[in-house]
This record gives sequence, structure tokens and C-alpha cells, in this order.
Amino acid sequence: MNWHDSRRLRGIRDSLMVPLVGLLASLAQSQCPYSAVAIQHPACDGSIVGTAINDIGHVAGRYTRCGSDLMEAFLWGPDDRVTTLPRPPGVLEARAHDINDCDEIVGTQSSPGFRGFVYNHRSSLWTELPPVTPSGWSFAIGLNNDGTIVGQRSLKDGVAPLNAFVWQDGRFIDLGLLGVAETGASDINQLGHTIGWRGNPGVDDEVFRLIDGEIEVIRTIEGSDSSSPADINVHGTIAMVCLLEDEKTSELLIQSVLWQDGAIIPLGTLPGYQWVTAIAMNDNQQVVGQLIGSGGRQIAFLWQEDEMFDLNALVDLPEGTLTRAVDINNRGEILATGGGRTHVLSPRAPPLGDLDGDCQVSATDLLVLLEQWGSHKSAADLDGSGSVGFEDLLLLLANWTR
Repeated sequence: MNWHDSRRLRGIRDSLMVPLVGLLASLAQSQCPYSAVAIQHPACDGSIVGTAINDIGHVAGRYTRCGSDLMEAFLWGPDDRVTTLPRPPGVLEARAHDINDCDEIVGTQSSPGFRGFVYNHRSSLWTELPPVTPSGWSFAIGLNNDGTIVGQRSLKDGVAPLNAFVWQDGRFIDLGLLGVAETGASDINQLGHTIGWRGNPGVDDEVFRLIDGEIEVIRTIEGSDSSSPADINVHGTIAMVCLLEDEKTSELLIQSVLWQDGAIIPLGTLPGYQWVTAIAMNDNQQVVGQLIGSGGRQIAFLWQEDEMFDLNALVDLPEGTLTRAVDINNRGEILATGGGRTHVLSPRAPPLGDLDGDCQVSATDLLVLLEQWGSHKSAADLDGSGSVGFEDLLLLLANWTR
């Protein structure tokens, strides 16, 4: 390209720079679409529900046995196939709740009373987590990559009262009742920080966190009658679900918030949906869950960077509706369910030339490239030559969204 062509391009760039700032400011955030893979029932057209996905894309969950209401716990992947967890003798059914990156799975077995368990897929070792008394119940709910498990187990025969516990290396740490009727632990992050709930039947529930042996009750939004924990990430951010009463209609509302160092961030909702239930969150502060609107309409949602998305608008399924997103890993892969089916959603990479993050190449990206013309160490250097120039312009135009 000669001197006159370069000067002409700079002139075009300068004439377009006046509206550039306004255009960029007016752009609504966008989200790249997802590809979807369905997890198939291993034997028939029965219900299969994924409950957790780890950072290598393996899924744990449960499916209904063919011709029965009994459940089997499963691992999906590697090789995109369902592997049924081998139940020990005397165990009637099993349900998986969580999975870590070592393919250790925790869940609940029926034998016939309920017992928590942890299954190591690599060693094929199944370990029962017993209650305090032989006739009590226990539930294993979450675990981290160190193999530390959290949940709840009854202190007496039967199911009540429940008591939150932390289990590691074969040893229980019971957190006790914390001055109320029951407690439970629901999640633990990679630093060993635990979150849970405490409450009395028919009275307010509260969220607590456990760090280095110290328990702290977490405050929620003003006006909330009850709150429950959803997830905690490596940064200590807690996703919570809060129950409120509408001041005008007296109807019960469900809202979800993020808590970090005492600050509360409401997730908001989408038009027409009053109940917002956060279910899971990753270390990138992406949250997934369920919205419920008038008439009982249900959709799965993704929340990130202060914006909420209907997941159904981001993926092209052959049939059905995603009604609930149950987990999201640190690669951004989402586990979502609907109509008795479970799908793994994987984010598609943005096209080359997408410089404004809206997952398409358009006039705004062209303006960004022209504004960066001749600069070094810029995202607009699409060919990696070290500076933004004519070859980058050709690459952008070649990937123009039609």
C-alpha cells in the first residue's frame, strides 16, 4: 500500500471517529451463542438429569431405570457416554449431586435409609458417609478438588434434626445446630471455605459461611424473609436466593443476589419473570439458574457482567425448552435441563474480527480497527504482524457477518 492509500485510510478513520464513541456506548452487551450436546439415557427413553459439571466437562447426575421409579447415579464423559456408578450390595438406588475435577462424585444412596456417599471413578472405590446414629440419615451435597465433602446428617434416629458437616480423610466435623433447629452445608470452594444454611421450621432461614473454623452469618437484602445459599467461588463470592413479600400485592417473590465482602449485587430479572433462582456460579462470576414468570413459565438463565440472558435465545435446540440451568464450570460450559433431557452447552468462539465482543463482525468492529490503525500490541492486529494495517482490514472484511 502506497503513501496516498495510507493517507486516504487515515482520513476515513478520522471522519468516522466522531460517532465511534457514541456508537460503542449505545451498544447493549451481547453473548456468543452456544453449541449443545444432549446426554442420552443409556437404555431407554427415560428421564436423565445432570446435576453438576466439572472443569474438564464431565457430568454427574441421575437417571430413572427403565420401567421403574428407582434412580441410578451416573458419570457422563469421557467419550460422551453415560457410565452408571456401580452400587455396592444392599444399595437400592443412588443419586449424584456433585463432581470434582478428579472425577470424585458425591451423592445420596438408599439402603433403604438415606446415606451420603463418595465414589472415586478412577479407583472404583465407593465410601458411605454414615449418620451419627445407625438409624439416622445423611446427605453428601458438595465437594472440592481436595476431596473435602460437605452436607448434612441427622443427630438422632430418622431425618431430624439435621446438622451441617465437613468430611475429610475419613473424619467428620459436625458444625452443630448453631442455636437453631437445623443446619446444613451446601458447597465448599477450592480454598476450603464452606457455605450453608441454618433455620427453624416455618421461620427464617439464614446463610452462613465457615472459614478457618469461624462461622459468620451472612446478611441478605433488606426486606427478605428468608435466604438460602446457592454457590461460593474461589473469590469468596456467594450466590444467594432470597424470599421477599411484595409490598403492594403481598405476593411472595424470589430474588437472587451476589454477596462479596459485605456488598450486595442484585441479579435482576427479565421482563415477565418474577422469581429468580440462582443455582450455580463459577470463578468468573457467571451465574446460572431458573426464572419463573406468570402462568408458571420457566426458562434457564445466564447472568454475567450485570446482564441476564435467556439461554434458549443463545442455543438452537432441535426441540424443547431449557427450563433450568443447574451448573457452570470455569470453561463457561453450562449444564441445563428441560423436558426430562439434559444438555451440555459449550460457548462458541467469537469470529476473527469481533473486536467489540458482540460475537459478530460488523461496522462497529471496522470502526475499532480504523481507530487502532498503525498501533502496536492491539487486539485489532488480527494477523499477528505487530501492528494494525491493511492485512488486518482484509481479514476483518473476510469474516464480515452476513
